[in-house]
Amino acid sequence: MKTNTVSQFRPLIYFQKQEKIRSALSVLLTIALLNLTTGCSYYRVKTIPPQDYKETAQQIKAFNEANKYIILHKNHASLHLANAVVNEDNLELSGTVTMLAGEHTAKGIIEPGKSYRYKRNETNPLNEVHIFLKEGEPLSLGSTIIPINDMQRIGIVNNNGGLTFVNAALGTLGAFALLIIVVALTKSSCPFIYVSNGEEYVFSGELYPGNIIKNAQQTDYLPLPALKNSNGDYNVQITNELLEIQHTDLAQLLIVSHSKNTKALTDKNGKILLYEDLQSPIRTVLDGRIKNLQPGVTKDGVAFMFDTPIKSTDSQRNAVFTFNKPANAREAKLLITAKNSLWLDYAFGKFNEKFGIYYNTFQKQQQETTAEEALAWVRDQNIPLTVSIKSNGVWKEVDQIASVGPLSYRDVGITLNLDDIDADLIEVKLETGYMFWEVDYIGIDYSEDLPYETELLDPKVAMTNKGQDVTHLLTSQDEQYLTQENMGDKVEITYSTYSLQQDLKHSYFLKNRGYYTYIRDYEGIPDFAELQKFRNENTFTRFSENEYHRILKAFQSKKESYVVQ
Repeated sequence: MKTNTVSQFRPLIYFQKQEKIRSALSVLLTIALLNLTTGCSYYRVKTIPPQDYKETAQQIKAFNEANKYIILHKNHASLHLANAVVNEDNLELSGTVTMLAGEHTAKGIIEPGKSYRYKRNETNPLNEVHIFLKEGEPLSLGSTIIPINDMQRIGIVNNNGGLTFVNAALGTLGAFALLIIVVALTKSSCPFIYVSNGEEYVFSGELYPGNIIKNAQQTDYLPLPALKNSNGDYNVQITNELLEIQHTDLAQLLIVSHSKNTKALTDKNGKILLYEDLQSPIRTVLDGRIKNLQPGVTKDGVAFMFDTPIKSTDSQRNAVFTFNKPANAREAKLLITAKNSLWLDYAFGKFNEKFGIYYNTFQKQQQETTAEEALAWVRDQNIPLTVSIKSNGVWKEVDQIASVGPLSYRDVGITLNLDDIDADLIEVKLETGYMFWEVDYIGIDYSEDLPYETELLDPKVAMTNKGQDVTHLLTSQDEQYLTQENMGDKVEITYSTYSLQQDLKHSYFLKNRGYYTYIRDYEGIPDFAELQKFRNENTFTRFSENEYHRILKAFQSKKESYVVQ
């Protein structure tokens, strides 16, 4: 007899609260580190202790889309799984079991806590995905089907010091966490940017996020807080590490010199904003009914994820933050720390799959779409993060924050005009589609405009990993693109300046512009009648919410089947 012991499970909130797991996933999401094979030829295993497995996986994208080498570990034996595909209905992983290729046989069994050395010209452990299975019947060569609930953990090897093996224990994270991890492996994004901090290159964000239509490109200003000066030079890398073609038109380094007790940001148009006295909200109300002060108060990884159970007709969610306001304040500056969610990536991928074999034709047609048409669709589907302020009891839209990517939080600056607000409190609303964004912090600053100086640097030299000088392609907005067509393509850029004042603080931003297109080979016949619905407002937003709850319902139903009285 079955008994229902299921409580509400919030897997994404779980990630927010588990610092170690969140850090590991952060490394996973910066997959670009796997391709940085220069430097140390070692990798080490770091693991998270597994828990009893009581949950099974639901709807996982095919592993072979990640273009990684999958290794199965079972009964102290290791074999390769080729052409891996997950059956979303039966919760099974299928493929062809073969012997490990020569470049993957140096360490057939990897053990937590040990370091391994490898020869780059002989072995290639850095593109491996490892799946550890429960002990039982040994694996046999040939076609196989593996129940998802036979998996104990999955992981990726990379060579970045202590954070070298991303390992997710399925019993701890549950099925939905596995979905999120695999989404990360198969995600589509934009060029990754790495900066030199004087010792190594570190992941710092994504360029021109969300710009998938040539005619709708928008200039982006990416903060680079980890960038350090090395004898007057600044070094950054732009890499393509995903199944897409990336076209970069502009990559200039903006340096802002300002007082050491201030923080510098830009708004979406490149206007410099300086923050001297940030104040946190005194009250937070989620979707008009849930009072919760924690999200938004501090930068602690506990984010508001726009996923409350409160239903709305358009599947939007919002958070209203209340701030104290000085009596004479006529202008304020918001600082919002936010990023797109991995769920948005997943939902957009499921939407694209609906085009089937027609997708590549559709993508080519989209390149001819006007900027006005493209931005209107994005707005109608509530993909941006909309910022509004209440004036005389009426919400007035202030700005919309375009996509910033799901791999790392970004600080975004916005100016508020307070001329029409006489009250001693200010209410600010953030609104978006279901689970499209995560907001970690929001603060307000009433300080007056402060002095600063700027310097905009063109690349001194930009060299690709193939030895091609592409400096001239990145110095101006002229539609002369640096095109990175293949996974592993990389360009290293050096900027130089010797005029910075040592008594000031220096903040760095990469002024960038470009667009990218996906490389996909979807199957199936497109349902044009269904796709036509997505021309209507809020359709994609509702699709996101319905898809999430469909997966969660199936997950909880499967979970119940394991609880037997």
